[in-house]
Amino acid sequence: RTALDVLVGALVAWAALRLAPQATAVSVTWHGYLAAMAAGLGHAFPLWRPLRGGSGAPVLVGGLLVLWPWAAPWVLAAGVGLVLATGSLAAGVVAGLA
Repeated sequence: RTALDVLVGALVAWAALRLAPQATAVSVTWHGYLAAMAAGLGHAFPLWRPLRGGSGAPVLVGGLLVLWPWAAPWVLAAGVGLVLATGSLAAGVVAGLA
């Protein structure tokens, strides 16, 4: 589900960048920021299911990856590091209990 949430955030930010009016006082990039923030907040706090939302962080990460493509290697490295750290922690717990 997390990968799908990242994809949703990326699509929302991409659509906002493509559909934003070009001749406005607000830059096109700000439309992308606002869309990513609204998608993350809407995912965390849905109006039709109060207090039953998901994590808005993956949606925000997807939106920011569209807005900051240079950050993709850093996000990937952090994700791999998190998986490796939690995996080795779980392996240590299992080894300690065995």
